[in-house]
Amino acid sequence: MKPPFSYVPLLPVFVALVAGVLLALLPFGIYVGCIILVAAIVLLLLRQTVLSTLVMTMALGWAVMFILLPRYVDEIVKSSDSRQFQLIATVNSVAETQSGRRLNITVDKIAADTANALESIRRFDMILYVGSLFPEIAPGDIISCKSLFFDRNRPSDLPDIEPLFREITRPTAFSDEADVAVIGQSRSLRFKLLKVRDWLVDRLYIGSLSPSTSNLLAAVLLGDSAMIDAYRRESFSASGLAHLLALSGAHVAVIVMILSVVILPLRLMRRGATSYVVLIVLLWIYALMTGLSVSVVRAVIMATFVAGAYILNSRQSSLNSLFAAAILILVFNPSALFEVSFQLSFLAAGSILLLLNGFMSFAGRNHFIIVILKYVGLPVAAMAGTWALSVYYFGTFPLLFLVSSIPASLIMTVMLMLGSAYLFLMVLGVNFTLLAWLLNLLDRLLTWIIDITTVPSWSVVDNIYLPPVAVFLFILVPVALVGFFWRRRLVWAIATIALILSGVVVTRFSTIPTGSELYVTSDKNHTNIIARHDNQICLLTTANQNQLPSLVKECSRKYKKYMSRRRCSRLVGSSINTSPSILHWNDVTIAIVTDNLSSTVTATNVDYILVCRGFRGDILSLVEELSPNATVILSNDLNRRRHDRYLQELTSASVPVHSIRQDGSFKLAE
Repeated sequence: MKPPFSYVPLLPVFVALVAGVLLALLPFGIYVGCIILVAAIVLLLLRQTVLSTLVMTMALGWAVMFILLPRYVDEIVKSSDSRQFQLIATVNSVAETQSGRRLNITVDKIAADTANALESIRRFDMILYVGSLFPEIAPGDIISCKSLFFDRNRPSDLPDIEPLFREITRPTAFSDEADVAVIGQSRSLRFKLLKVRDWLVDRLYIGSLSPSTSNLLAAVLLGDSAMIDAYRRESFSASGLAHLLALSGAHVAVIVMILSVVILPLRLMRRGATSYVVLIVLLWIYALMTGLSVSVVRAVIMATFVAGAYILNSRQSSLNSLFAAAILILVFNPSALFEVSFQLSFLAAGSILLLLNGFMSFAGRNHFIIVILKYVGLPVAAMAGTWALSVYYFGTFPLLFLVSSIPASLIMTVMLMLGSAYLFLMVLGVNFTLLAWLLNLLDRLLTWIIDITTVPSWSVVDNIYLPPVAVFLFILVPVALVGFFWRRRLVWAIATIALILSGVVVTRFSTIPTGSELYVTSDKNHTNIIARHDNQICLLTTANQNQLPSLVKECSRKYKKYMSRRRCSRLVGSSINTSPSILHWNDVTIAIVTDNLSSTVTATNVDYILVCRGFRGDILSLVEELSPNATVILSNDLNRRRHDRYLQELTSASVPVHSIRQDGSFKLAE
């Protein structure tokens, strides 16, 4: 293998694995895998060892992705009229949502009809939404539930709000509170360590730390960010410090420093190899205990390779360790490729490894400049690799990220060290109040830094839209810049400038959707209608007037990407107060029904009848009274049993009907 691939031999392997994962998504089934395998065998017979190895790696990526795609579940769901299934599953994680909880579960048994016996199947992961906060469910619980599966191809609330790659490997289902029961506990080591983590988090809350400091330490030290409120997340994000709230390589580096003190006696006893083995074991225990997030697993795998190189007394390459971490993660979890955390974590780490040495090359032998460039270059390198993808997903860019990142990173490093010492003392039953006071002071100092870097109105550029082509061009900029640092040739500088200008031109002349759109979204608490004309956007909702300001703020955040794409700077809201409320939009008329109709209502020729929570009458009589030829839309805020009854009655009467609960948001007009 010739340069530059000889310096990072795992890069082609990683590219081949990713290509195989993407090929598994093609609709040609097993034929694609057979073609790849035949190509690998032919290349091997032709003695093309390198190419054969890469094609075999591609076949591996295709195989693991093809196996994990639950296509048979899709077939069962499509063949079922009700999509109602009985499941037994293990809960991997729990996250609270506005209307309940979002569970990441692994299904062990399934029955396509609740009257049939459960059958053991090849396990697959899925997302389960539970429409309440009861019963209490924790990671490691084994649950039995009746679930309504959703079609994975159903539309999202609004276009342009999904990730760069849609969730394609995990089906989605919904369960009511009464349909879920905890029937056991998993005996897996991972879940036992998660319970240890919960016990350690409790130690932080029973001491002298302020609630704000306890919440922050629970997130950055133990990976439990459940108590970080939305306002604090937004403030960290606006100041360019969102990465500090998620466990990452920087956090693991501090943990390595702390664990190095633990294994110091082994080093003093000249048990160097043993000390590194112990360090590796402790790091993996920490990764399991904090939930095996992608960024932590990446950092721990890289640390494992570094420690392994010391044990074997051999050289190691940080970039090769990075690609090795990506390959191992994708082999065991190929769907991680489509997760935001995977993409941002590896882009940030790769940019730091590639660009930081290039920045340092300008320092010469001046130690003072070296230190300055190291602290300044680290956040700049990370931002250079991730800003385009981050803007694509979140639509904002913090202009003062450099001002906040340098002091905040130093404060966070000290907090991690002191927080670890405080947690250790609390485990021993010692509440060191002076240490708690110091941690509280550091938390207030960090909050002050965030405040002063987010107060100016110009500190954050909001409502940015980058088309996917521009994102790809901007991601290539650090690669061209590395070429310039490595070769110091004018062609690489020209390539860097050309990529930047190309990205700007593509963004500037990207097509802005014009015209009108009207959507009924899938909110469970209210019926929400989003109406847009050119760059003006409005929210019509059944929520009362008191709830309207918070709902407008929430929708502005939720639909930020949709608004940015259409250059909508502000969303305004209005409550629906009458029933039926008649909405005329272009050539379409919609009757919004939030209560039983009075006898004085005369027949109205409408195109759609939107039935919301509050209507408890006869659905067929409603259709006959308003407009026999209308299409009925059943809102997602309807009671589950009433929704199912209405859906059955309308279907039996051959009335056109769309269920927001089952089929996703509905586009009324454009």
